[in-house]
Amino acid sequence: MHRPVFAQGLVPAELSRGRLDQAWQWISLMEQSVAESRGGDVPANREGHIALSRATVHMADEEPTQAIEWASKAALAFGGIDHVLQEVECREVHGGSHPSAPDRS
Repeated sequence: MHRPVFAQGLVPAELSRGRLDQAWQWISLMEQSVAESRGGDVPANREGHIALSRATVHMADEEPTQAIEWASKAALAFGGIDHVLQEVECREVHGGSHPSAPDRS
């Protein structure tokens, strides 16, 4: 069950087109897929991918507080399972979400 991992790539694709609603739909499908899977607990990698996707959409929607919250959750999830590259990506989103971060546009 790797749907959240694959769907995570579709969130930035939708954001690049300015389609926040579709990005949220992918996140909803990721969450639904995990909820319907057998096994009970949500593995940390799936939790991390969903949280990172949420952080990315909140950042695109100029909601830094929510972006920081979700990026922190994602970094913790990935850090707990030694997914270093994903953890770094979360920390980049986290840092870029701070109101004091330099404007990169």
